[in-house]
Amino acid sequence: AALALDPGHEIMRRALGEALARQGQWIEAVAEFDRLLDIDPNNSETRFLKAIALLRMGNDKDSFEEAQGLFDRFPLAVAFRVRFISALLSEKKFARAQAEFAEAIRLFPRDPDLQALQPQFPEVRPTRPGSRQGLTRAEQSA
Repeated sequence: AALALDPGHEIMRRALGEALARQGQWIEAVAEFDRLLDIDPNNSETRFLKAIALLRMGNDKDSFEEAQGLFDRFPLAVAFRVRFISALLSEKKFARAQAEFAEAIRLFPRDPDLQALQPQFPEVRPTRPGSRQGLTRAEQSA
């Protein structure tokens, strides 16, 4: 009822989008996140939630584009990268997770949350800052 009275109420809309996502209603959740982004296109959390919902519904291309747009818009928001990598792992998108991790660890070599993910990616060898960090062993020897 609150949404009918105030369709621009961001807190209620986000709660509805999150509830729909938890129930696996991905199309409806994405629609709700799009409504929120119409109200506030710079809302990083909503953009992230949309990327995850797209990923969960199997729309990898749009999910990756949404996530990349978020990373481009908020380049220092390492927490979004960590959460996206974790979502990729949970969806068994290992190659994409590894690529995202390699880029993230290159950009943020000392981030403890990224370092905690390191055992998931033994092929990615972090090196000293300024080197070809985050590359797989094969890429480093090329």
